[in-house]
Amino acid sequence: MLGTVVFFALIFIIGATRDGYSLLTDEISQLSASGVPGAWAQTTNFIVFGLIVIGLAVGLHRGITDGHGSIIGPVLIGAFGLLAAFAMGCFPQTNTAPQKRRSELSTRFLLASGSLRS
Repeated sequence: MLGTVVFFALIFIIGATRDGYSLLTDEISQLSASGVPGAWAQTTNFIVFGLIVIGLAVGLHRGITDGHGSIIGPVLIGAFGLLAAFAMGCFPQTNTAPQKRRSELSTRFLLASGSLRS
């Protein structure tokens, strides 16, 4: 829960400082798009969120001692955290044609991490 609260609090703060950005109409990943001033803040937010989710997975593994869920659940949650942090941290969204491939990779990693979470 800490990861979610920190993640969205920073999105509200970063979004409020960007001219022309609206939480209702724009994607969150636009805050970390290449070439946007201060994009490092949202990129860091994505990476920290992923690391907090990985910490959650470790805590769940230590707290759940019986059954297959003690391994499978934390591994899937940890994979989500790793993919989310890696995808959004290493492949920021871009709107320029030469770098469109990086945005596509970011979207694919994000979709893969979301399917692991389901």
